[in-house]
Amino acid sequence: MKAKEFREYFLTEDENIKHTLKEITGLLKMNHKAFSDIELAASGAFLQNFYNGIENILKRALILKDISLKQEPAWHKKLLEESVKQKIISEEIHEKLLSYLSFRHFFNHGYSFRLKQSELLVLMKNASAIYSELSELIKPLLKNQ
Repeated sequence: MKAKEFREYFLTEDENIKHTLKEITGLLKMNHKAFSDIELAASGAFLQNFYNGIENILKRALILKDISLKQEPAWHKKLLEESVKQKIISEEIHEKLLSYLSFRHFFNHGYSFRLKQSELLVLMKNASAIYSELSELIKPLLKNQ
């Protein structure tokens, strides 16, 4: 992958993530004491979309650096670890993203009506700030053209 391709890919993914964050903000503004099962499912889906977008960016950033990961059971965790090792993300962002990785696993292997609103709200409220931090760390890769 060339730097120009990475930039184009990032800009598309960035747009998708920002749209997802807008939907998350909309759910947060509802300010219900208790989400319905539909709202829980929507919240979970948007959080999963958010994290998947971040993983997509990190995968492409590693490819840009000519690094590929083996598709093994723990590759999601290794993606974050390798991203720190390659100085794409900080250890601080890595730690924050681990919560989203754990959620992703739970969401993919569980039932949305079993989601806990209190746990979702923490992830939802922190998503925009985490993405802003991540975007700043990605900027140097966008300039290498």
